[in-house]
Amino acid sequence: MNLADLVMRETEEPAEAIMFLRHGNDSVDQLRHFGITIEEFTCVQPSESKYDYFHPGKPRILVVVVVVEDRVHGVYRG
Repeated sequence: MNLADLVMRETEEPAEAIMFLRHGNDSVDQLRHFGITIEEFTCVQPSESKYDYFHPGKPRILVVVVVVEDRVHGVYRG
């Protein structure tokens, strides 16, 4: 079973309500340098970008799977 299927099964949410958000290694290094948590960075994504959880033209994102350094860092329900 792949990760997307596992998240859909465990959260009981459809694929269009789940976002996989991978933070790049360079971004994570900068966050750590400035003392910003991955959770803080995950919460403040640009409005109306492809990372906007409430984008007016897209289905509402109910679950965010955060990937850091090629591992699941956390799964958050909105």
